[in-house]
Amino acid sequence: MLRFFISPHPTFGSYANPIKFKVYASPYFWWWYALTLNEDYRKICQQYDKSAPKLDTHTEREIVMRRVFSDFGDVRYEGCRYKAFAKWWTNRVNTNETRGVYLFAEPYDDTKVKIINNAEEVNTALSDVNSLLLSIPLNLKRKYIDKDINRILKNAKHRQKAGL
Repeated sequence: MLRFFISPHPTFGSYANPIKFKVYASPYFWWWYALTLNEDYRKICQQYDKSAPKLDTHTEREIVMRRVFSDFGDVRYEGCRYKAFAKWWTNRVNTNETRGVYLFAEPYDDTKVKIINNAEEVNTALSDVNSLLLSIPLNLKRKYIDKDINRILKNAKHRQKAGL
């Protein structure tokens, strides 16, 4: 499945020796780093450590942290935080994806502006609340077409925000 990142994904230079400023430039590093500093989360990581005794506490906070742990995994590290982040980011979570892609990449959306060629496409567009069907007379000047489209889109976005 093709996926993309909304914000720039980290470019490490080298996973074995990541470049500090390249890691810092990624907002995803800061998500990870915040978890490494969270004492409650570190306790959950320690509980899931194979060598740690299993505790059977069920506070609401711990339940939330366990859900986060199921996605983010163990973020504890020793030594260089940039190497630790690179290792965590590139760790495989399933056969197709690394942890960074699994957590932060978005699937490509097949929606695009297109010409509607048949009645079936008309019905699909009309039934989709996220679509707007327009009729554009091609004999108008481009500046008038653009002006009308901008006005229509502005009104449609305004109605969408208002929940109408």
